[in-house]
Amino acid sequence: MEASLLPSKDIAALQDFADLAATRGKDGENQKLCAEFEVPIRGAWVVVLDGQGETLASFLADACGSGCNEASKGQFPNKVAEGIRRQLAQKESIQHLERTWRAKPEDLDALDALAKRHFAFFRIRGLERFCERERANEGLPERTREALRIYVFLARSHGWYALGGEGLNKSELLAQGARLLVELPGHPAADEVAQALFDAEAHGLVFDVPARIEGLAEKLRARAKDSAQADRVKEHAEGLLKRLGPWRKQVEAERDKHKPGEFQHAYQAALLGDAEATLQVFGQKEYQTTNYYSDLVREARQKFESAKTRR
Repeated sequence: MEASLLPSKDIAALQDFADLAATRGKDGENQKLCAEFEVPIRGAWVVVLDGQGETLASFLADACGSGCNEASKGQFPNKVAEGIRRQLAQKESIQHLERTWRAKPEDLDALDALAKRHFAFFRIRGLERFCERERANEGLPERTREALRIYVFLARSHGWYALGGEGLNKSELLAQGARLLVELPGHPAADEVAQALFDAEAHGLVFDVPARIEGLAEKLRARAKDSAQADRVKEHAEGLLKRLGPWRKQVEAERDKHKPGEFQHAYQAALLGDAEATLQVFGQKEYQTTNYYSDLVREARQKFESAKTRR
C-alpha cells in the first residue's frame, strides 16, 4: 500500500481486523514484493491477503478514485478503504481457485474462474506464462488445452500486456486470433476471441478500421473451407462486421465534437478512413518526423489517390 495513505483515519480503522504494511517505491523490499505479487506498474498498488497469506485481490488504488475531483479528493482514502473491505470479504483466493482447477482439470468453469481472477489482478503476463506452461502437459484433456490456448491469446491481446515487457507484433497477434477462430470456432470462448480480435484491429491511431475489419472478415470467410465447422467460422466473420455498426456510431459522435482541422477530429477521421481529413492534419510537416504518422499518411494518400483515379 502507498505509505501516504496510512495517516488516513479510514485506512487506520482497517487495523481493527487486518494487518497493514506499506513500502515506498525506492525501497528494495518494494521491488521484491512487486515481483512476488506480479504488480505490473509502480504506483499506489494494493495487495490484499487472507489469514493464510493467500492473495484475495491486487489492484491499483487510483482506480478507487474514479469520479473524484478537487472538491472530493479528501474522500479518496475512504474509497480505498472501502475497496479493501470488499476484497477482504471474498472467500476464495487465487491460490484456492488454482487448487480447485488442478483437482479437476477437465472443469472448464473452474479454469475460467482462475483466468478471470488473473485478469482482475492485472496478472496478464502471469496468465500467459501459466497457460503456456500448462498447455505443455499432454496429460490434460484436449478441451482444457484448447481453453488454455485461447487464454494465451486473450492475455496477449489485453491492453496491459505490453506493461510486462515487449508486446506482440500486431500482425502476429491478428494471425493468432484468426487461427483460433478457424480451428476452434465452436469453443465457448470463441466470441471473446472475436471481440479481442476486433479490438486489436481497431486499437490506437490506425487508418480505416472499417476496411481492416472487412478485410479480416473476408480472410475468415476464405479460410472457412479449411474448418470442420465452416458455418461457425462464417458466423464469426459476420460477427466482426456487425460490431462495426456500433463502433462507427461511437467514433463518428466523438469526431463531431471537434472541428475539422483539429487533432481529435483528424484522429477519429483517420479511424473511419477519411483520407482527406487525415491528410489535412497528419500530412503536415510536423508529423512526418515520426514513422507512426508517416505510415498513417501513406495509407491515407494511397486511398485518396485511388479515389481520384476512380473518379
